[in-house]
Amino acid sequence: PLTARLPGGFGPRAKLAGNLSHVDDILRPLGVTRGRPPDEETAFAALRTVARWQFRMLKTDGSLAISTRAGRSLTVISGFMVPRVSNGVILNADARLSGDVVALMTFLTGRDSVVTVEGDGPLATALRRPMPTV
Repeated sequence: PLTARLPGGFGPRAKLAGNLSHVDDILRPLGVTRGRPPDEETAFAALRTVARWQFRMLKTDGSLAISTRAGRSLTVISGFMVPRVSNGVILNADARLSGDVVALMTFLTGRDSVVTVEGDGPLATALRRPMPTV
């Protein structure tokens, strides 16, 4: 697929994010849980890629703090040609998103997922609307 040929680490991470999301799409309606969770380190790297890519599609400026249940966190900041991603959560983020790493990826790619959206500004409102599906 095209994503595998993209430069840098984007291609493989995008492919991994797609695989994790699609497996979740199949398991969720069947009421089946994963027998083994994905490796947290590689799943978090894929989440960084998805967050940066999908944040561009929101068309809303601001900063989005994302936290996983495993304690990993990042902040996506708009206002640049490509949104910037920094490790950790900034305290004055415009919106906060938290949940399981795979649930966060599936949510950011336009699927129903159990995540928590906090905040009351335009960015939080945009996150509560359906995301653009990938």
